[in-house]
Amino acid sequence: MNPIRLTPLVKKFLIVIAVIFFIQLVTGGSAIEGLFGLVPDGFVNRGRIWQILTYPFLHHDVSHFVLNALMIAFIAPEIEIAFGKKKLILFFFTCTVTAGIVYLGIQIWSRGVEGLGAPLVGASAGIYGVLLAYGLLFRERVLLFMMLFPMKAKHFVIVLAAVEFLTTMSSSRNSLSSIAHLSGMAAAFAFIWIEKGMRNTRSSGGGGPGKKPKFIKKVDKKGNLK
Repeated sequence: MNPIRLTPLVKKFLIVIAVIFFIQLVTGGSAIEGLFGLVPDGFVNRGRIWQILTYPFLHHDVSHFVLNALMIAFIAPEIEIAFGKKKLILFFFTCTVTAGIVYLGIQIWSRGVEGLGAPLVGASAGIYGVLLAYGLLFRERVLLFMMLFPMKAKHFVIVLAAVEFLTTMSSSRNSLSSIAHLSGMAAAFAFIWIEKGMRNTRSSGGGGPGKKPKFIKKVDKKGNLK
């Protein structure tokens, strides 16, 4: 795997989540999670609609923060290079907002909004979306699954999705998190597929037939950056 080379947007995001996590540690975190985490009761009954955008910046504990920060640092810079800053921001929030909506829907459907005070926090849905984009753009790159097993990016994404799907079939507490992760990956796939179709449509009308989408032009046949 390539060494970490932080790009401007990724660096800013890491600084922001690090500062917020430090504040969570200092203050105890529960009040901040209740206000800025995605809490079904707060979102629906108290009108805290900003939570759908703020919950990815919070984390439950040190391991949660460190794992997410490492994945962002390793994977996201090359997606920023391929997509550009504005598209990456839109892409990331498409994944996290979609996951948040799915989470809210499941919680409200299964339990109702009364007394649902457990917050959803963390950038995992966006990270899983970025991982899917990485698997599509850099198919032949080798990643370490579970930090141990070398695997091509295209296979890594398939195995990751399969693991998350199997987890959703269990009755454990992790099943909701896995549903959020899968929702992020599904949103990422839809985003890339729709964006590619729109660019192909525009290029066939004025940019010349067969013109590839902008982000595809930066990737060779093996899925590596040119």
